[in-house]
Amino acid sequence: MEVVVKRIICLLPIFVLSASGCVGVAFIDHQGLEAIEPAQSDAALRIWAGPDTPVNVDSLQPTFRWQKSPSSGATYDFIVYQAVKRDRAPCWMCFHQSVEPGKVVYSREGLASSEHKIETPLQAGTDYLWTFRAHEGDKISEWSSYSLEKHVANVGGNYWYKRSNMFYRFHTP
Repeated sequence: MEVVVKRIICLLPIFVLSASGCVGVAFIDHQGLEAIEPAQSDAALRIWAGPDTPVNVDSLQPTFRWQKSPSSGATYDFIVYQAVKRDRAPCWMCFHQSVEPGKVVYSREGLASSEHKIETPLQAGTDYLWTFRAHEGDKISEWSSYSLEKHVANVGGNYWYKRSNMFYRFHTP
């Protein structure tokens, strides 16, 4: 049960291209079902943003939504990790996610809906990673994640950036 969604996005409108001499294209692949809200991949698409760009949520108990499984009897597991900084310095040119999953701060199993509101408040001003998976009888999908590939061409040369299997990142108010 693997669902892969690929989006090709032009990163800069034409009027910006002519002024900057820069062209950008991004490719997004979703492994498993796709996150709908908050969708980290949308923030990462901005031209100078990378996978380190979290989505800001407006509550310490945000609601999460994801693509429904094609199976009507599916249930879902949902997990939130505290984001832990890696030892690398963040850098848009390096194009790596400078956080990784830390301790599990919230999880639920066997959810009947593809939407879930956090029941206990998260910590304010904190970065988190979230993911989910589907159960269909004895089949279990992989944990949902996304891969991002960007191509930026400018007067200094061509740059390709690729990062795979990233969980969705968000930041609390």
